Amino acid sequence: MRWVHEIDSRTDTPGEDSGVNSPLPNGDTLEKGRMVDDEDGQVKDYEEIWRKIDIDEGIALVLECDNDEGVRGRVVRVGGYCQGMVKVGERMNCERYVRDKGNGKWERVYRYGDVKMPCDFACLDRGPLEGSGGAQVSGEDGSRAALEREVNIGNSFKVDGYTWKVTEKSLW
Repeated sequence: MRWVHEIDSRTDTPGEDSGVNSPLPNGDTLEKGRMVDDEDGQVKDYEEIWRKIDIDEGIALVLECDNDEGVRGRVVRVGGYCQGMVKVGERMNCERYVRDKGNGKWERVYRYGDVKMPCDFACLDRGPLEGSGGAQVSGEDGSRAALEREVNIGNSFKVDGYTWKVTEKSLW
């Protein structure tokens, strides 16, 4: 397996890593491989554990921002999980949200940085993503945006002056 990093929190020139996956007795997957260590530039061995989680909603959405002004970002939502990262020059933001299975509300469980990103848009309920009714998206700063049509691949919108595009969408 080969993974090419398009955005990386530790460097502006991300590389790639490659490894082999093997199942573990508990159902997890062990990935062993080699990659460049960002601190010293040397290729080193690594190990990662991957764990399957249940996805309670059949929604996947990817939003991307990439422009000539040094802005690069990606937000990915799968079911009740959403996380993203954006870099604007030397500034960076990472966020992770989880939907509470009991009350259905999204909770931000991690944030680093102060760059705005569209996790709130990615965390919309299924109805607005399918186009069945409008939705109001509220940012943490009190800003609001109205969504009046179905969200589709190729749609674009601005967050803090930067254009984000819907690059993947799947409902099942």
